[in-house]
Amino acid sequence: MKTHKNKAKWASTGAIVLLAGATAFFGWDAYQENKENDRLEAQVTEMETQLEYNALETQKATEAFAQIEGNLAEIRKSEGYLLNNLNEEFDGERNSHKRILAEITTIETMIADNKGIIANLEKEVGQKDGRINGYKKSVASLEKRISDYKTKTDELVAQAAELKKNLANVQEQNADLSVELSASEYMVHAQAEQLEMKDKQLRTAYYVTGPFKYLKEINVAEKEGGIFGIASAKTVADDLDRSKFTEIDIYHYTVIPIYGKDAKLLSNHDKDSYKFVRADNGDVRWMNITDPERFWENTKYLVVEAKGSYYDDQETALAK
Repeated sequence: MKTHKNKAKWASTGAIVLLAGATAFFGWDAYQENKENDRLEAQVTEMETQLEYNALETQKATEAFAQIEGNLAEIRKSEGYLLNNLNEEFDGERNSHKRILAEITTIETMIADNKGIIANLEKEVGQKDGRINGYKKSVASLEKRISDYKTKTDELVAQAAELKKNLANVQEQNADLSVELSASEYMVHAQAEQLEMKDKQLRTAYYVTGPFKYLKEINVAEKEGGIFGIASAKTVADDLDRSKFTEIDIYHYTVIPIYGKDAKLLSNHDKDSYKFVRADNGDVRWMNITDPERFWENTKYLVVEAKGSYYDDQETALAK
């Protein structure tokens, strides 16, 4: 009986121990499962956070790339304006120079802006995006071209300054030449006037006609030699009165009016350089100078005694 009770007691104790062991086993397993679930949930949360961060970074990078592209488009536009100004005639001081410097400043500002954006992208995304290197190369190429544009602009400014200096020298030389030309023109004009005066003197002659008595009264003719007027010769007065003569052009005035019964030259002229033209009654109407240069070679003062001329008739009529 006692033995049976002991067996029953050990059986009951074993069942309790077995139940406790089973409970402990299943409790540990549930604990481990909950722990794994917590770890998985943490991973999911971390991944969601990383995805949100990556999305934000992608958006920021996209906006940065768009800004870089916009700046590059504006740079290309400004560079086109700059090249047009460089290819146009360069005035060195006014519009072209100012426009070129303004475009260079605009491009430099946008290049600096792009460099800053690229530097920020490198910090945030590193070298993971190949576009960054491409933009860096574009910026370096732009900086090289801008340096070339500045050099070209400086050369054009120097050329313009040299041209301005040369222009000033030319203007100064032209001013000197103008003064010399004015002096030369004055001398030429004065020489022309002198030549004209000499030519006029060479072409100008003087004549007077009339009976001897009239010629003597006006101090143009006189008698010399002889005794008491007998066998004296009629000649031109030594101190003749030039105001009594008529001025003529020897090449345009070759006919001298006489209007006398006869005529005689008291002045010295070549006999073969003139002839008297007579009327039908034999009176001398005028003297025709056939060779002006030979006729006036000895003297430019012609004194002609007109015998029995109109003046004699006038004096006779007055005496009556």
